[in-house]
Amino acid sequence: MNTTKKQKKTQNTNKHKTQTTKNPQTQLTYFLNDNMDRNTLKTIHDNFLSSDCEMVDNLNIILNTSGGSPSAAYDIAFYLRNFSKHITGYIPAGVFSSGTILALSFDKLICGDFGHLGPIDVQTPSYNAGMGFKSDSVLNLLASFEAVIEGGVHAMDISTAKIMDKSKLNIVESINASRSIVENAMTPLKNIDVNKLGDLYRARDLGAYYAYYVLKNIQGWSGEKAWDLAKFMSRNLPTHGFRVREWHLNELGLPIAKPTKDELIGLNKLAFELDEMELFQGFVELNEVLNLNTKNQKPKKAA
Repeated sequence: MNTTKKQKKTQNTNKHKTQTTKNPQTQLTYFLNDNMDRNTLKTIHDNFLSSDCEMVDNLNIILNTSGGSPSAAYDIAFYLRNFSKHITGYIPAGVFSSGTILALSFDKLICGDFGHLGPIDVQTPSYNAGMGFKSDSVLNLLASFEAVIEGGVHAMDISTAKIMDKSKLNIVESINASRSIVENAMTPLKNIDVNKLGDLYRARDLGAYYAYYVLKNIQGWSGEKAWDLAKFMSRNLPTHGFRVREWHLNELGLPIAKPTKDELIGLNKLAFELDEMELFQGFVELNEVLNLNTKNQKPKKAA
C-alpha cells in the first residue's frame, strides 16, 4: 500500500469514527470497508486499543472487502475474539476471497439483497505480455496443466483407434504409431517448471486450511464438517468472482439470520453507497450507518 492510500485511510478513520467506547457497553459496531492486509490488522488493533474496549456481549462487523491476504484475515478473526464471544456480520455487498475467511468466523451473518461471499481459492501473480502482472487463481493455472494432459490422453485414444481401424496393426503397434501425434499435443508439458507446479499444488489449499481452522476452533465445527465446507469454498465454485448468496450459505450450514425490514432497507442502500465510498475502517453507530429508526428522514451516508 502506498503512502497516499495510507494517508487517506487515516483521514477517513478520523472522519467516520462516530462511536467511542470509553464507557462500558453491551454492543459495539465496527465498519470494515477495506482490503485484508497487515495494515488493516494494525488499524484494527490501534482502534480497539485506543478505545479502551473491553469484552462486550455483541460485536457487529459491517464487512465489505475485495479480499487480500488470507493470513491477515485469519489473524483478524482470532484477534476480534478478544473483545466479544459473539460477533454478528452485516454483509451489504461483496465479501470476496480472504474476506470470506473472516466472515466464516462470525456467529451470525445478516445479508442484504446484494450481499454475498466469494470463493477462497488463492490468487497468484501471472505475467501477460503487454498487460504486465495480474492476479490469477491457482486453480486456473492448475486447470491449464490438467487440460494439456487431458488433451494428450484424448489425442492418444482417437489416433490409436483410427490407426487400428484403417490398418492391420494391433493395439501396441497402433499406440507406438500414434506416439508422434501425441507428442506434438503434449509439447507444452515440456516447458512446465516442476517446482512452480509443486508450489501451486501446495498453495491450492492455503485458503481452505485457514477457513478450516476458523470453523473448527472458533465455530466449534467437527473436523470433517469444517474441511468439507472449506474445500467446497476453495475448489468447487466456478470462478473466483462467483457470488455465494444467502440461500446457498444457509444450505452450506452457515449461521444465516434474516434481517429485519429496516435492516434490509439499510443494507441495500449501503450496498450502493459503498460504490462511492473510499476505503475506511473504524467504530460507528449501527443505527446511523443503516439508517435504522429514522422514518421519513433522508438517509445519512456512512462515508
